Amino acid sequence: MSAKVQTVAVTVVLVLAAAAPPAMAQEAIPGYVELSFCNHMPEPVYLALSYKDKPGSKQWVVEGWKQINTDSCFKITVPNDGAVYDYAELPGQGDWGGDFKLCVERPGPFRRINTAGYTCDSEDLVGFGVIDVAGRTKRTINYNP
Repeated sequence: MSAKVQTVAVTVVLVLAAAAPPAMAQEAIPGYVELSFCNHMPEPVYLALSYKDKPGSKQWVVEGWKQINTDSCFKITVPNDGAVYDYAELPGQGDWGGDFKLCVERPGPFRRINTAGYTCDSEDLVGFGVIDVAGRTKRTINYNP
């Protein structure tokens, strides 16, 4: 008795479509806010930020320095369940911030998860401003003269 073996050919076709719609039609990502930091100063502004590493997290990222050139914006998408903190400076001319003290690193760049025992020299302890992003999908912060 002889055995017959039958071969069956199977063809699989994958179709990949572009996932991202045109820029003006993009939808918000649930749980996140798109922040735009825009520089209207005559020289570059340097930005440091602090934000939750993911929605619902208790860990905060602290990072910097993002250079924002004159008449341009830096965009970042971060969790929208509370606040984001920003500190921006125009070297030798001034800064934008607030009363929430965090350590930055110079010259940078830097990125870390903030911890309770983290310390730094007094010149690297700067006041960050608070940006309310709770439930928002977009927000623009302008640095003006």
